[in-house]
Amino acid sequence: MRRFQVAWETVATASLIGAALLLLLVAWLGAELAALSGSAGRPPLNPMTLVTDLAQGKFHWASTDTAYCALITAALAVVAAGIVIRWWHGAPRHHVDRRATLLMRDPRAMSRYVDWDKGVAASSAGPGPEIGVDVVKRQVVRATWECVGVYIAGMRMRKTSNWVVPHVLGSPGPAYVTSNKRDMVDLTRPLRARRGETWLYDPQGIAGGEPTWWWNPLDLADDVAGAMMLAGIFAAATRPIGSTMDSYFDPEGEALLAMLLLAAHRADKSIVDVYRWLTDPRDDEPVGALRSASHDLAAAGVRGVIDQPDRQRAGVYGTAKKMLGWCVDERLMRWCVDDGSARRRFSAEAFATSSDTVYALSKEGPGSAGPLTAAFTAGVARAAERVAAAAPNGRLSVPMMAVLDEVANVCRWRELPDLYSHYGSRGIVMEAFLQSWAQGVECWGPEGMKKLWSAANIGVYAGGAKEEQFLEGLSRLCGEVDVVTQGTSDGRLGATYSQSYRRERVLEVGTLAALPRGRALVMLSGAPPVVVEARSVWDGEYNDAVRATVPRTLIPEAIR
Repeated sequence: MRRFQVAWETVATASLIGAALLLLLVAWLGAELAALSGSAGRPPLNPMTLVTDLAQGKFHWASTDTAYCALITAALAVVAAGIVIRWWHGAPRHHVDRRATLLMRDPRAMSRYVDWDKGVAASSAGPGPEIGVDVVKRQVVRATWECVGVYIAGMRMRKTSNWVVPHVLGSPGPAYVTSNKRDMVDLTRPLRARRGETWLYDPQGIAGGEPTWWWNPLDLADDVAGAMMLAGIFAAATRPIGSTMDSYFDPEGEALLAMLLLAAHRADKSIVDVYRWLTDPRDDEPVGALRSASHDLAAAGVRGVIDQPDRQRAGVYGTAKKMLGWCVDERLMRWCVDDGSARRRFSAEAFATSSDTVYALSKEGPGSAGPLTAAFTAGVARAAERVAAAAPNGRLSVPMMAVLDEVANVCRWRELPDLYSHYGSRGIVMEAFLQSWAQGVECWGPEGMKKLWSAANIGVYAGGAKEEQFLEGLSRLCGEVDVVTQGTSDGRLGATYSQSYRRERVLEVGTLAALPRGRALVMLSGAPPVVVEARSVWDGEYNDAVRATVPRTLIPEAIR
């Protein structure tokens, strides 16, 4: 692709010639109209000879000629004003919009993301989640119901109003949402309650939720693989960021915790019983529970730890107990332990086939419910995967949206990058929202974050990043263009013209770093990158419905 830069002298000369020709044409047309009206003489047939005829006195210019020229000029001015207004409204408003015109275009590759009335993009679930409006073609770009996405948007870049809220409202089936704030709950819950039941999982009281129902985290530990996953989630969620793992005690403690979780599930115990076992390394009740359930190797593993020398056993048990340290918080236990009352027990399998909505809230700091929220997320996803596997086509009959806002803080699920792409094929539409690339690296490590980004069919960068390496990678993926510069120089033999070529990035790192709010660079699987304008919930299809159901104080003051 080449972009030409023409010398200003050439532009000025062409403009003057064009203006002179237009003036001559207006004069001839005015004279011709005056002649047709019978109020003036007829001008020469050739407009180019009008000037010479006037100079030689062969043609007399009448006042009616001037009047008709004025009318023609006014008409042309109105047409020109209309064209300018139309262009102004459709013209690129930001520097990145103008640069977006240089991105490679492939209509065939883009068809699955923009043509929703034909081909493979058609779905009984309706159009997929909207990503934004292409700033060049003005087409609405949408994900398909087979896509999983990663969204990176810095602070105050409107990710909640532009994507999180509209995607939750647009879920055709169940919607599972994580967050560390209540705004998303307030904006979507009234409308989602019309589609199905809403479940607020709020152990820290972020949105004022009360435990009128409960979910048992041991539901995830119904087999060895699930118990290992649950132990890994608790280990990752309770390990301080930046801390180093002990090569022996950390893996041994996690393995012990997995076996105790499995034992508790088989013996119909609670997560509190697992913590009690860890406080008494001599308690062999879990050994008996595992043997009764025919998990002889797991029982032998627990027995082996119990029989270790005192200091070694204490180290393994102490490490495992740290992973369940949050169990001492009675506020959290109210949400995951049956208290014998008539509270309902949440079923992840039933949720996967419903139109319900789950809001899982937690935040960092002392008393964080992060371990529970991460386990809850994994439990819902694993149950949905099982329901999908039992379906005739191996997919959920109605897609489930899993909108994981603030995923690195709320849902530190270690295996998520490995499982990410698989969920899309099951009809589980995962979307991970991060504030920066570094936040993902902090959660999953450099390789894990790369794996998550690569596994996503939709990669969205919505501005606010200052990480040069990440932005450099995006800049390279957007490609380069050939810039052709034309110049002139004066010499003894007259003016000479020259042109030179150079390569430049379509979107430079600085352009990406300064991406304005509302604009996003979208990396689409199997298609070229595209710059989109995101439509806020206050501008899109849910605007009227949200305004009618939420308190006025939740509507931004600028648009009330």
